[in-house]
Amino acid sequence: MERRLSGSPGEDLRDARDKDLVARSKVGDTRAFGELVRRYQKPVFRIVLRMVRSQDDADDLTQDTFVRAYRGLKTFKEEFDFHPWLYRIAVNQAINFINKRKKQAASDIDEVPEADIKTGTEPESPLQAASRQELLGRLESALEKLPEEQRAVFLLRVQEGLSYEEIADAMETPKGTVMSRLARARMALRRHMGLPAEGDEE
Repeated sequence: MERRLSGSPGEDLRDARDKDLVARSKVGDTRAFGELVRRYQKPVFRIVLRMVRSQDDADDLTQDTFVRAYRGLKTFKEEFDFHPWLYRIAVNQAINFINKRKKQAASDIDEVPEADIKTGTEPESPLQAASRQELLGRLESALEKLPEEQRAVFLLRVQEGLSYEEIADAMETPKGTVMSRLARARMALRRHMGLPAEGDEE
C-alpha cells in the first residue's frame, strides 16, 4: 500500500528545494505540490497569457498545466530541474490552444499584469508614465506578430530568465535552434516596433 505523506500541519515548505518537493509530491504529499504551484503559478500564467492573449483562457491553461504536471510526476526524472519541465507543459498547452482556435491577433492588450511593469524608485512624471505605457503597448503588439515558437523562446529567455540550455530542455529543441529563434525574434520585434536593427544605430 502506497504511503501518503502530508507533512506536519505547521511545516513551512517555503525553503524546501524543488527536488525535495517533487519527491514528496510523487508519494502523495499534496502540500508539497501545493508549494510548487505557489512558486510557479505566476510565471506559468505570465507565459501563457502573453501567448494566448486572453486572461480567462490563460487562467484555464494555467490550471490545466498543473493538472498535467501532477499527473505526469510519476514519469518525471528527479535528476532534472522541475521548472523547465513545467514550462514545457505550459508552452505546449498554449501552442495547442492557439493551433486549435486560430484566433485573429486582434485581442485587447490592456490586461498586462502589473508585476510586469518595471518602475524605478523615483516617481514618474505623467510624460514618463505615458511614454512607458506606449512602449509597453508597442512591445505587446509586436509580440503578437511573432510565430508561436519564437514568442515562447523570447518570453522564456527575457521574461523568465531561463538559460539557453533550460529553454532547449523546456522546448525539446537543440540549443542552436533556441539561439536562432531568439535572434530572429529580437530582429522581428525591433522591426515591428520601428526600431533600427542592432548595429545600425549611430
